[in-house]
Amino acid sequence: MPSMIVLLRGVNVGGKKMIKMEKLRGILESLGLSEVKTYIQSGNAVCRVAKVSAGLAGKIEGAIEAECGFRPEVVVRTEEEWRAVMAANPFAGRDGVEPNKLHVHFLRGAASGAGLENVARRTNEEMHLVGREVFVYYPDGIGQTKITAAAFDKAVGTTNTARNWNTVMKLASMLLLVVACAFGEDYFPPPDAKGGWRTASPAKVGMDAAKLDEAFAYVEKTSQHGGLLVVRHGQLVYERYFGRGNREALPELASCGKAFTSLATGIMLREFASQFPHGLDEKVYSSKYLPEQYFPVDDPRKLQISLGQVLAMSAGLRGTNPVYVKGERQTWENPTADNGPYSTTDDFAMKQSLWCDPGACYSYSTSSSHVPAMIVRKITGMEMEDYMRKRLTGPLGFGEWGYAMYRPKLKGGIDANGRMLHTPGGGSIAVRATDMLRFGYLMLHEGRWGKQQVVPKEFAKMCGRLSPYNPHYSHSFNFNVNGDGHLQGVPRDAYWKGGSGGYAIYVAPSLDLVVWKLGGTESQYDPALTRLPVKYKYDGSRDGWKAGDAKEIGDATGRTLQMVVAAVGGK
Repeated sequence: MPSMIVLLRGVNVGGKKMIKMEKLRGILESLGLSEVKTYIQSGNAVCRVAKVSAGLAGKIEGAIEAECGFRPEVVVRTEEEWRAVMAANPFAGRDGVEPNKLHVHFLRGAASGAGLENVARRTNEEMHLVGREVFVYYPDGIGQTKITAAAFDKAVGTTNTARNWNTVMKLASMLLLVVACAFGEDYFPPPDAKGGWRTASPAKVGMDAAKLDEAFAYVEKTSQHGGLLVVRHGQLVYERYFGRGNREALPELASCGKAFTSLATGIMLREFASQFPHGLDEKVYSSKYLPEQYFPVDDPRKLQISLGQVLAMSAGLRGTNPVYVKGERQTWENPTADNGPYSTTDDFAMKQSLWCDPGACYSYSTSSSHVPAMIVRKITGMEMEDYMRKRLTGPLGFGEWGYAMYRPKLKGGIDANGRMLHTPGGGSIAVRATDMLRFGYLMLHEGRWGKQQVVPKEFAKMCGRLSPYNPHYSHSFNFNVNGDGHLQGVPRDAYWKGGSGGYAIYVAPSLDLVVWKLGGTESQYDPALTRLPVKYKYDGSRDGWKAGDAKEIGDATGRTLQMVVAAVGGK
C-alpha cells in the first residue's frame, strides 16, 4: 500500500479557509486513506492509500468543499516523489543556507521554465526548477519577497503550494514512521542465529525485481566472486550470490574496514571525551594519543594534524594519485610506496611522509586510516578489534567475524607466526554479508540500534555528509558522499564505502535503503588470512573467470548503486 503526502494551499491563513486538522484527518479517512497523520495547521498530511490515482487531489478538494464550504487547491506526492525531491535539493551541502529560508514550491502541473527565468531576473532570490518542484532560496525570508503568489503561478504556468525545508524534512520523517508502522515500527533485526532479517518481495517495498536482477547480472561481471543484497524499509528484499559468495563467507573486505575504524573512533570520542577537549579538532600527533617511540616526529608539520583530518584523509599523508586540491584533480610525483596491508602497520603509517601541509590536499592514504586505530588502542587500552566487539559489533548482533591478520609476507609489523601485531585500521576486516547490512542499517539510523545510540548521532551524520575537514573532495570520514551530486541518478544524501576486489556498502537515507555489493578475488577468500572456519562449499563455477572489458564495466561501485536506485518505484 503506497504512502503519500497531501498538501493544502492557503488554509488557516488570516482567518480564511479555516479547517481543523482533526477535520482534515476525518475527511481523508472518509476517502479510504489510512494511517493519516497531520502536521501543523498549514494543511499537511501523511497517509497510506490503496491505489494512487490521477484524480485523487480533485477528490480531496471536492470532499473538503462539501464539508467546509470552500475548495482549497490540493497537491499530492507519493513517497517516492517526496524522496526524489529531497535527493534533488540543489542547495544541499552549500554553506550558509538556512532551512527556514529555503522553500520548495510543489506544482500542480507541468511548469514553464522560461516564465520562471523572467521572474528570477527581477529578484535576488535564487530559483531552480527540478521536475514538478521549484526550489527557491529567500535570503530575506519568504514574507519579504516581492513575488506574489499569483505572479509565481503565472510564471510557472500552474498553481503551487510552498513548504520550507524544515517542513519538507519533517514530513519525510513522518513518512518513515508511516512505513515503519506498516512493516513493524522501529524494527532492528535480531542476530542471524536468532532469526535474522525479515524478508519481503521487492514489490512489497516498491522495487522492481527485474531491475534488481539486471543489477545482479552487472555485478557478476565486476568481480570473480560476490553477490548483491538489498534492504529497504527494514526488509531484506534481495539476496543472491555467485562463485564463493555466500551468506556465511568471510572474505577479506579490503578498504571497507576503514569505515569500521571511523565508527570505532567516533565511539571512543564519546566514551573518552575528556581526553579530547577539542573533539575532532584535537591535534593528535603526540605521545598522549600515539606510541611514544615515534616522538619526536620526523616532520614538525605533523604536529598540526587533527583527528578530523586523518579520518577524512586530508592530513597530508602521502597516498595515491589522483590528488585533489579544492576540487581540482591533480597528478603528483612520488606517490606512496605501498597502500596495501603493509601501509596499515604502525611503523609504516607513522613514518609515512607528508605530501602536502596538513589540510592542504586530499589523497587516498591507507596509512591515514591506520592512525585512528592506533589512537583507539592507546586511549582505550585495548586492540581496536576488541574494542569494536564490545562497543560496535556486539550490540549489533554480528555473527562470526574478524580481520585478515595472517600475512607472513609483509615486510614488517608481524610476529613470528606471520600475524599482524595490531588491528589494521586501513582495512582487512572480514564480515558476513548480512552483518554488513547491519552495519549499513546502523548508519541509516544515524548510529542508533534499537534503544541504544551505539555511535554518537552527530558523528554518524558527519560520515554521510561533505566534510569541513576535507574541502577538497567528496570524502568524509572514510565514506564517499554524494552531497555534490556527482553520481547522477542517485540521491544526494547517499554515501558508501568501497574496497578493492569489488566490495561496497551503500546507504541512501532518503530511500530508506541499504545495499551490500559483495565482491572478492580468489585470494581474498583464502581462510589462511583470517584463520576463520569456512562453513559452506564452493562449486568451482568461477574458477576460470576473467574480468570483462574495463570500458564496458566502467565505475562498478557507482553504477551498481545507480542500477539499484533505478529499481526503486518499480513494480
